[in-house]
Amino acid sequence: FPILYFHGTPGSSVEGGVFEDAALARSVRIIAVDRPGVGRSDFLLDRQVIDWPGDVRQITDHLNLVKFSIVGWSGGGPYALVCGPKLRKHLYRIGLVAPQTERAVLNNDLERWASRIWMPALKALTRVPRVGESILELSFRLSDKHRQKRPDQRIYRRVFARSHHHAQEVSSRGVVHDNAALLTDWGTTVTEVARELEVLSPPLPITIWQCCHDTSVDIDG
Repeated sequence: FPILYFHGTPGSSVEGGVFEDAALARSVRIIAVDRPGVGRSDFLLDRQVIDWPGDVRQITDHLNLVKFSIVGWSGGGPYALVCGPKLRKHLYRIGLVAPQTERAVLNNDLERWASRIWMPALKALTRVPRVGESILELSFRLSDKHRQKRPDQRIYRRVFARSHHHAQEVSSRGVVHDNAALLTDWGTTVTEVARELEVLSPPLPITIWQCCHDTSVDIDG
């Protein structure tokens, strides 16, 4: 069964590797998609989150997918959510993993310029695998003091290090633009999407996974 995976930010389709074992064990096909400007995907200027369902429809038509599910992780959450009303007849369900919320929307110069500085720096760091993994490990520890040590965490860190490297393989501007799109006007709101989903028949199942100790995404958001 096909499930489209929408990566976080900064991130890329390489993140889909985290789910490889679980997908194979359940006969699920994970289709991880880069957003415009990420990896080798063409950069498109002045895009909003609400524009994403059109891209998804082109992908699913190309792959001849009639019915599928969607999972959005972190910054990919809003992109998954806006697909609900637009692609309802093709969707089995939507999953949101620690999705970014509107509470994180900070339309200010400091936030935008911070990403312009941090993203290229991250690109340089993740070109050296050991350095990239160390940076990610440090960021994980700082962002979640409750995180328990697990044997598979090193594998995950390697996946995310490769993901960040792939995201800016051609240029940093796609990741910067993607981050800016999430921090400014989405072209819609969660309230508007909810209103559109309420009138759909049959209802579209949406599942949210959120850790109560997540310091990046507020569980009350």
